[in-house]
Amino acid sequence: VEGKRDSNALRKLGFSGKTLEFHSFGGLVKFSDSVAKYKNVILLLDGDRKGRYLTKRIIGLLEHRAKIDLSFKKKLNSITKGKIRFIEQLVCYEHYAV
Repeated sequence: VEGKRDSNALRKLGFSGKTLEFHSFGGLVKFSDSVAKYKNVILLLDGDRKGRYLTKRIIGLLEHRAKIDLSFKKKLNSITKGKIRFIEQLVCYEHYAV
């Protein structure tokens, strides 16, 4: 995810896995190098212009180094009918979380 608010939104929905916040790494290369140690990476960046740019760049930097999963981003877009562009907006679904 991009930042702390995104991580917090996922936690409020019940996600208990490890999240890495892009902005805490200080750049694309440092982030990509740190993430490359994982076999599978789920990218869940915002759907705005900056998030799409970062997603493309990270995919390019991690190509052949880690398996990148974008299915959650696609499912999120489908479920919310494109209304949620920023991961931090997911807190509005908190009352639905089980």
